[in-house]
Amino acid sequence: MGMKPYIMASALDTIIAQRLVRKLCDHCKLERDKTDVESQLISDMMQEIGMKSISVESLKLYKPGECDQCGHT
Repeated sequence: MGMKPYIMASALDTIIAQRLVRKLCDHCKLERDKTDVESQLISDMMQEIGMKSISVESLKLYKPGECDQCGHT
């Protein structure tokens, strides 16, 4: 994206703090496999901001489900 790593980290903190990122229901979220493109993108972003201690393979991605706990949202 051509941004400085510290700007990306700060922007992500702000997005999460404002809850602009959807929070999936713990009761019905479903784990899904990463595509090759997603794995490469995650790897590139982590390397750019200096997160070398976490492997991409250990990260899990989820998709939303539907249950009564979250009102099928």
